[in-house]
Amino acid sequence: MESLLEYLESLPRGSISDARKLGHLLYRCWQEFDGGDAEGMSGSRLLGRMEGVDWNPPLLSFRLMETGLGVDIWHLDVSAKTARCSPYRSQQANARTPRLNVRPLADEVVELILMGQTDERLKWREDGTVHVQIGKILPALSAAKRTLEGRRKIFRQRVDEQIGAAGWKRVRANVYLPPNAPPA
Repeated sequence: MESLLEYLESLPRGSISDARKLGHLLYRCWQEFDGGDAEGMSGSRLLGRMEGVDWNPPLLSFRLMETGLGVDIWHLDVSAKTARCSPYRSQQANARTPRLNVRPLADEVVELILMGQTDERLKWREDGTVHVQIGKILPALSAAKRTLEGRRKIFRQRVDEQIGAAGWKRVRANVYLPPNAPPA
């Protein structure tokens, strides 16, 4: 708590544009704030997620973005070591990415592979392997990071399952070897 107080004393009143250091200092002493466990809060949730930080001694306030849930507004009295949360769960923090069933996409790609088709999503190599270019199927900016990771995982599992049932072997992620081909 001492490091936090020293740091805050060095700051001018008003908004704090770069809250990284503050987030780390708060993380280290969060358990000392009475009320800090409201809304299932823990200090680790502060790291990299604090926005709209305002310092008006002895009050520190900030918004904490909650993925897909909305925004929590926290008010800390650093002198009294108290924390109060005002949750705004009814508003969506970011627009939700529409649901996407990747299984039909995976089935389509497997069918193209089994038929030996040329497609921009597939890269056929001279050694007989085929590389599924997942970035062309599920582009990097098509969804939030965790959503995209989940979609790609389900896609890969489905392709692995379907292609394996046809006798193809997985060489590495997104690369497959046809049946009876020499190892790549």
